[in-house]
Amino acid sequence: MKLKSTKWLSLLATGSLVLGPLFLGTSANAAVLNPKGTSVQMFHWKWKDISKECTNWLGPQGVGAVQVSPPTAAQNGVNWYDIYQPVDYTSLTSKMGNATEFQAMITACHNAGVRVYVDVVANHLSAASGIATNGASYSATTLTYPRFSAADFHPNCAIQDADYGSPGNRNSVTSCRLVGLPDLNTGSAYVQGQIKNYLTSMINLGVDGFRFDAAKHIAQADLQAIYNGVAHTSLAGEPLWVTQEIIPDGNVDRNSYLSIGTINEFKYAYAMKAMFRNENGNSISQIRSIMGTPGNWGGTWGFLNSANATAFVNNWDTERSGESMNAANKTGAVPNDTIGSKRYDLANILMLAWPYGDVQMHSGFNFTNRDADAPTASPFDASAILRSTKIGTSYIAGLISPIWWRFATQLMVKV
Repeated sequence: MKLKSTKWLSLLATGSLVLGPLFLGTSANAAVLNPKGTSVQMFHWKWKDISKECTNWLGPQGVGAVQVSPPTAAQNGVNWYDIYQPVDYTSLTSKMGNATEFQAMITACHNAGVRVYVDVVANHLSAASGIATNGASYSATTLTYPRFSAADFHPNCAIQDADYGSPGNRNSVTSCRLVGLPDLNTGSAYVQGQIKNYLTSMINLGVDGFRFDAAKHIAQADLQAIYNGVAHTSLAGEPLWVTQEIIPDGNVDRNSYLSIGTINEFKYAYAMKAMFRNENGNSISQIRSIMGTPGNWGGTWGFLNSANATAFVNNWDTERSGESMNAANKTGAVPNDTIGSKRYDLANILMLAWPYGDVQMHSGFNFTNRDADAPTASPFDASAILRSTKIGTSYIAGLISPIWWRFATQLMVKV
């Protein structure tokens, strides 16, 4: 639940805020779900572990949703980004689990009052060749994948840095390869049909919403056609939640995508970093001038309106690139905002109280190598107890961490 006014800060301090669940929807499949507005990015968490966390913590604390990593069969390598290189949209055998575990997670989270949002990769397929996580053979060299062939991709060209500039080249951004990834021809009726089928299968499993990864690399008309071809209501009877990854550049028109859903407001992450680290003369006292104020959003940085934005202090990409604050980056290449500092905690608490956008907290894993894959061990012990809830630290080196947001959710609901 998003705290919509700074008056909640006093309630947080006194411990007088306790919010209960809300009955949503009228269909036979409707569930008692927690209020919307706050979700947690469960980056690379396995389905079985998310089931436990929804049941044991997130649901009882009133969190509205979890955003889970892409569940499709994908490249089976040794890096975290393998899961963002899909191979087969019809298979749910991934590094995070299988179809049975995925369905069980949705059921468990719904029973706990927590929605499930799925990260969708519809722009491209894997740039490798070999055997995917479901055992399927594929080849980026010959553009041979389950249900896709060479005719289903844009011609091989590379996006250049200048393409993102002003005036830049939007056609290259939407039709050429992002870091070498084979670019699906999303203008094709066949390709659109395959993606629609995948999204429909997710909705039929009970998924409550989607985040479209690399949305700015898909032409707006193509993504609109895909979205228009699926149900806009979840099985719980709610409007489908949709947000899109559109990183600002010199030529993308972010507002044109708002007919599809909200937009990941990366400027929020950039601003939190600048203000809390006091970069280039910025400070938290300038938040109103930088972001604007309720009813008059935008500010000097040109923020989206609150109703159109998904806000976050960091995600899995920005904590690795150094473009945001972070708690898990232990490479030494960028500052860590939990080592000798409470900046990260404070930024997330401010996000929960400041009345801007749907907000997302983040839970990933500590890393000393920015490309390292997620740990295979569960964050829970044999008694299904999280191994540690100490803020900003790992409970076992490399395991899913930090768990600081447990502290933040305590503040969000009751102190």
